[in-house]
Amino acid sequence: MEREISLIQLANTIQWWLSYTSAVGRSYVLTESAIKFPLAEYLERTELKELTLEYLHPKLSNRNFDLHFIDSKKKNTAIEFKYVRNGYTRTTAEKQRIFNDLMRLSLYLENDNKCYFLICGAQNDFSTDFKNLEIKTVKSQYIQPRKINQTKINKTIETFYTKWFSFDMKKPVKVIELKLDQTEFGKIYSSFLEEYELAYEKATDEKLNLPKTIETKLIYLSQQIKHETDIFQPANIGIWEVTK
Repeated sequence: MEREISLIQLANTIQWWLSYTSAVGRSYVLTESAIKFPLAEYLERTELKELTLEYLHPKLSNRNFDLHFIDSKKKNTAIEFKYVRNGYTRTTAEKQRIFNDLMRLSLYLENDNKCYFLICGAQNDFSTDFKNLEIKTVKSQYIQPRKINQTKINKTIETFYTKWFSFDMKKPVKVIELKLDQTEFGKIYSSFLEEYELAYEKATDEKLNLPKTIETKLIYLSQQIKHETDIFQPANIGIWEVTK
């Protein structure tokens, strides 16, 4: 529970930083790589040890975690993160990158290690391109000003990312089946194997044997701001734990 509370505080820090950056007119700096800076600055003020960006995965040759640290109880924690981009997060390439993140994390689940996936972005983009809400709005790649009541949420659509991530704290767990078939999910799984089998064998001298399923558990999901202003578009963020 202590670790989850710290992650929620971390999520709040990133969300506030994203919203502040947008509010002062610097939305052009908001990218995936930019998330590292507020994240690392916040964690440096805690009791964490060996905080490392781009930490080498011990079981995958030349593959890194976005962030790795040792907490106050001397437990290893790995985090992968993504920034939602309108018009890109729903592409096959980005779906593959997110799946690869989840699988890299799952391969680190041993000796009580903890693994988390974090994703954030502008509220509209987070809702339409990741959370899969049907929204009538003017889309943008970055957090930008817009008019009051410009956003209208119609309904939740059970599509791609809702199969991997829960958005309901009352039912936080999603089970991801790892199987080869002709569905979009199966093809993405196949592409992961093609890219990572050799990297795993080089690092471990063992053959890559994956489980039939992995699980994600919703730890934190920021609330949407319903009463918006003309000043800027706020940010949303979510964190999921990856388990076997």
